[in-house]
Amino acid sequence: MTKMDVVSKILSEAKSYNSIDEIERLVEVGTDLSMIPVQPLYVSLINSSSDQVAEILPKLSSEQKQTMLD
Repeated sequence: MTKMDVVSKILSEAKSYNSIDEIERLVEVGTDLSMIPVQPLYVSLINSSSDQVAEILPKLSSEQKQTMLD
């Protein structure tokens, strides 16, 4: 797999979760967000309001939270 293939796959994955609305729907139904890859979470949360982020943070795994802090 070439470097461009990896980048393309990461971008494709990020686009599939780039809406905070999608993640909020998962939160509303009580879905465990620990299975969502960190990159799409970051992309979704970076453009979100503090209130939205505060609602989602408790649903993240310890690893995801640490990655967001880093």
